[in-house]
Amino acid sequence: MIDTHFNRMFGLLHPMVLAPLNPASDWRMAAAVSDAGGLGLIHVGNLDFTALRGCYLRTGKDAVGWGVDILRLEHEPELLDQLLGYRPRAILLYGGDPSPFVEKIQAKKVPVISVVDTIDLARKAIAAGVEILAAHGNGSAGSGSGNRTTMALLPEVADAIYASHTETLLLCSGGITDARNIAAALIMGADGVMMGTRFWASQETPLQQGQVNALMALSGDDVPVLPEVGESNKVIKRGWRGIGLCDASQPVGEGVGLIHNAPAVEVILKSLTHKASRLMTHIQRKVVE
Repeated sequence: MIDTHFNRMFGLLHPMVLAPLNPASDWRMAAAVSDAGGLGLIHVGNLDFTALRGCYLRTGKDAVGWGVDILRLEHEPELLDQLLGYRPRAILLYGGDPSPFVEKIQAKKVPVISVVDTIDLARKAIAAGVEILAAHGNGSAGSGSGNRTTMALLPEVADAIYASHTETLLLCSGGITDARNIAAALIMGADGVMMGTRFWASQETPLQQGQVNALMALSGDDVPVLPEVGESNKVIKRGWRGIGLCDASQPVGEGVGLIHNAPAVEVILKSLTHKASRLMTHIQRKVVE
């Protein structure tokens, strides 16, 4: 078992979160992750109010939350009221500065998770009182993953939190797919990890079986960085043509080459926790005083 402040905050068995940054992270997947002892978050994306209510009605008994783009909240402020009305486990904000929305969310006793891809954004989120930061490196499948590598960004965000003298918690996100990633993230200061691609190769996945088989056949070399239109120097996602949900460029994370099976979500979580625990114990044995 791995015991972190993040586990305790949400009463989790596993310090792992379903990354709600892609349509593959739907209500079924979020419910499966939460039921198995992780934290399931639903990707809001472009779902309209009726569709969002449908997700809530199907997961009302499950301890799930939502991941929503700040840009959409800026254009549709009423959307946040709807999401908060569903008594979410947490609200994850991505795509910018979370400051304008933190107070309203916390007034409903809902924890805020802020995706940060730069130190400047991390400091703004800390100053706004965000409870949890997700250091999001460019090994990820989701949009807005910035130009920083995951393993370089994570400890720098951890240092920013330490310097702030706050109790802000930290997640690692971006290419996390196996126990070695998780153990490394925890050693480098994370309280948990956020994963998308690993969960999409599972029994509960919204992908078709042929798509899952194709995903498991990929290596990290097969998922090129796709630049944002008009800003060729900015990384936004890693995509591979052929396993799309709605189109032919469904993004997957760079860690896809470490995925070789598609068991139930519960099996994935238990296996990752067990293996990461053993790795961390093994690392301790290598330390000589």
